[in-house]
Order: sequence, then C-alpha cells, then structure tokens
Amino acid sequence: MRALMIPAYGETSPLPLTELATPEPGPGEVRVRVEAAGVNPVDPFIRAGGFAALSTQQPPQVIAGWELAGVVDALGAGVTGWPVGTAVVALIDWVGARSGAHAEQVVLPADLLAARPPAMAPALAATVPLNALTAHQAVTELHRGAGATVLVTGAAGAVGAFAVQFAAGTGARVVAIAGPEDEQAVRRLGAEIFVARTDEPAAAVRAVLPDGVDGVVDAALLGESIIDLVRPGGAFVGLTPPSTPAPRAGVATHALNVHGDGRTLATIMDAIARGEIALREVETYPAAEGAAAYARLTKGGRRTGISLAF
Repeated sequence: MRALMIPAYGETSPLPLTELATPEPGPGEVRVRVEAAGVNPVDPFIRAGGFAALSTQQPPQVIAGWELAGVVDALGAGVTGWPVGTAVVALIDWVGARSGAHAEQVVLPADLLAARPPAMAPALAATVPLNALTAHQAVTELHRGAGATVLVTGAAGAVGAFAVQFAAGTGARVVAIAGPEDEQAVRRLGAEIFVARTDEPAAAVRAVLPDGVDGVVDAALLGESIIDLVRPGGAFVGLTPPSTPAPRAGVATHALNVHGDGRTLATIMDAIARGEIALREVETYPAAEGAAAYARLTKGGRRTGISLAF
C-alpha cells in the first residue's frame, strides 16, 4: 500500500507517497481501504513534531491523518456486523494508533466505524468525523440544554459550525462569534445572536448580553479573553489544553481530548443523510499532492474542508 509519510519531524519536512507493507487486522479490528482522508490543522502540527513524545509512531514511518472514508476490506477475529465492502467513515485515536489515516489501507478497532450514507461522496464524508465529534463532545461536556445560553467562538469554522448546530439542537440559545461576512451562514445553522469577531470579544458579547452566558465552546481558542463571560454555575470547554483557562469560582473548565466513537458518529451521519446537519464544501487533492493540501491550511479565506483522495 501507499502512505503519505513524514520521514522526519519539521514544518518543512517532505511528504513522500511511500510504498509500505499492507497491514493486517488483529482481533476486534478491521482494515479499511481508504478512498479519502481529511486534512486538518492537527496534521501539520503532527508533521512539526507536536505529538512526538506521545505517539507510538516514530520517523521515518510517521503517517498523519485522523479521519477517513473508505470501504471495509478485511476483518480481524471476532468482528461481526461489518461485511467486506461496507462503506464507512471513522475517527482514529491517532496518538495511540499504529498508523494515521493518510494511507491507502488503515487498520483500526471496529467500534470506531460508522456507516457512510450511500449518497455521500468519500471526499466530503472524510471531512466529517474529526470536526463533528469534537463539536459533539464539546457540547455534551457543557451539560447545558434548553433555556441555557451557549457561546460558540469560531462559529463559521470547521468545529464551530457543527457546535452551533449541536448546541441549537439541545434547545440552547446560541450566541455565535464569527467574521461579519459569516453572519447569515451561522444564523442559518441555528445561532440566535451574532457577534462580529473583534479584538475585544468579551466586550462585544457584553454589549449584547450584559449578564454573560451559561457555557462556552471555544473553537477559536480565545481562552482567557472570554472566560469571565461565563456566569457562576456555567462551564467552559476549550479545544486545546494551552488555550483552556484555569477554573474560576463556580465555573468549570475542560480541555477536550477528542476520541473516536463509532456509535455517536453513526448518529451524526444519519442526521446528515436526513438533511438535519449542514456540511461545508470540500477541496480535494490527490494523495501525491499532500504537501499542497497541508500548505492550503495556512492560507486565509478558506471556507471548505480539505481531503486527500487515494
């Protein structure tokens, strides 16, 4: 099989498409023939060595990639319910995995899989698992529902757009921070109150909601600059440990570590198939142009997901 390799850690390390031995699934595992794999900001972070101390993979055979769409092509002992040829999506728990998703074939635990809707193209499906599960787990961690006021920062972004939809789905009143050009888009996703992005986000939110909010999903990593918006008894969920503030009196904070969850992902994919959850468009690159896909992440003005086609 071919895989997009990271032969040495560094922001400019080459990303050659390299021939490797085909992996075999063990007990409780499946092998997926990858049709498309998502590319996300965490992948250049891996390339630069951000998870070097935690990963079981080491140069010269590091493969990035957390999410994929493909078809089941081999089963390990004890696996049932996933016939060979089934179209699937999955989020890999990358830090402990033996391979990332940027490869033609990937072995992973069967309980990470969810069925892919027949009408959904692999390139689009591959951009769902990481961002959707991150948003879903963040909203769930807030423990806020009907009647609560929830602030989502970065509301037009990959995670934020899902978070707006999931929070609105709980019956919460959603406040969205995003660029002014994105107001109508985030309102269509379910935001009731829109706040244009500014260098003083707390003041901007206070101008609309003087008493603050009950919860925050901080997809834009604003951290300390907005923690005081949360009322006593509320909660703050950050997406990285460095950007998550320390708890305040009466305010819980949580740094999310997203994990694969096939059952929840299946529920999300079903909702997408029914038209209940909106998706962004996708830009697709051939796997051999992985370096260009990584570079695209650093450019401004992107309103799409990015995937590699294998």
